[in-house]
Amino acid sequence: MAVATILALTFFTLSLLWNTIYTNAIILRALHKPKPALQSMEQRIAPLSIIVPSKNEPLHVLLRTTNRALDSIYASYTPEQGSIDEVILVLDDEPGYVRELLGNLKYSKNVVVMLRLNGRDGRCGALNDALKIASKDKILIIDSDSIVSPQLIAEARKCGPVCTAYWKPYLIYRTKIEEAMAFLTEYGSWIFYELRSALGYYIFPLGSGTVVEKWVLDKIGGYREDVVQDDIWLGTILARYGFKPKLLNSPLLVSVPPFMNAVLIQQTRWSYGASDIVSRFWKNIALAPFDLGSRIEALLYISRPLSTLFAFISMVFVILALTLHEAIVPRSLGPYILALVFTSLTCILAEGISVNIYSILKGFPRWRRTYLMGRASAIVTFITPVLGFFSLLGVMRIKLRYRITPKGLNPITKDFVVVTPLALLYTTLFILAIYIGNKLLSIIMSPFAASAIYILIRLCLEMRSRFRSITS
Repeated sequence: MAVATILALTFFTLSLLWNTIYTNAIILRALHKPKPALQSMEQRIAPLSIIVPSKNEPLHVLLRTTNRALDSIYASYTPEQGSIDEVILVLDDEPGYVRELLGNLKYSKNVVVMLRLNGRDGRCGALNDALKIASKDKILIIDSDSIVSPQLIAEARKCGPVCTAYWKPYLIYRTKIEEAMAFLTEYGSWIFYELRSALGYYIFPLGSGTVVEKWVLDKIGGYREDVVQDDIWLGTILARYGFKPKLLNSPLLVSVPPFMNAVLIQQTRWSYGASDIVSRFWKNIALAPFDLGSRIEALLYISRPLSTLFAFISMVFVILALTLHEAIVPRSLGPYILALVFTSLTCILAEGISVNIYSILKGFPRWRRTYLMGRASAIVTFITPVLGFFSLLGVMRIKLRYRITPKGLNPITKDFVVVTPLALLYTTLFILAIYIGNKLLSIIMSPFAASAIYILIRLCLEMRSRFRSITS
């Protein structure tokens, strides 16, 4: 009896089913609900301490973020707020880097630079150190590559006690990977922030673009320093205390990974960190003073990485089935197999329809949404089993360090180093499944093999493009 094959297909289907049901339920409910009015902000205006934690970031990236923040502060200043906002740069870098940064700032007034020589407790430690010297009533956390507008600053001054801005990506290198990740980021922001906010669901803070009144952070004891995804942890503890973040009406501009190496670092960090939070702090949501439906939905939201865990388990059973040379599935299991295949195909179709609805609503031309959907699907398919492995590490509470997403132009060889082993694994498993005559395993592995071939081709084309730009 082909037990491993059946289990591989079962977990493959569960992986698709989990994500599809949750996201499509949000979309269907939101599309059938009247569009709500924009959320009103509180009238009390208070100045901001804008905290920017940074380590080993390209100097021009941090300079752009800081100078744009200062421009937006001055452009949106109103006498009602009293004192002017401040920018606090928390740097785990060398003194020479800091001197060069200070020498190239557009303004030196209202900028505080904290140089941490010990780098204690990583990003969360940096945030807590910055909170100790923050002098304003409200704290706005942004990443070193985020760009704030005057409108966002003005809204942040009015909003409280906790608010967050949805993300809108901007492009730097305009690689095919970057364009696809921008599409995925905007799609995710639409579903999980714009639509969920419109439905009245609990909105989790984001690592960049969250505004918190300082007394709230004092109440919860600051940031926990033994977590990787500080934003999801913050959401769980805020829920436990009964705070419900509001969604700002203005977006925060964020960059996205332009290369596969950066994609894998960013996404595996999220998968591991979110799963670790689910494993350790789910009770904060379960015990939150909200209605039962809101708590269940919030738990489903933070549990999304676990769907990738099913994909990883499916891959393990594929390898096991091939090792055991399972080729024949009993006829008695025919109806069950057909049900799984039908469910998987239905999930893929439903997900495609949802992405298409989003693309139409956002006004993407047909040709553009077609290739962006295909490219984004290839990336998601390729990395999903890897995310599942890191999700497993998070659930098991195995300690991993925080890895910073690279922002600069990486050597193309780094992408080949991380992509080639996975591509060889997927294509080898696909070929072996065909060789032993296991059609079900061939069906499971076909999207992974196709995504591997596509991404390798894209890397080769990217390498050729860079070579031509160097020699021309």
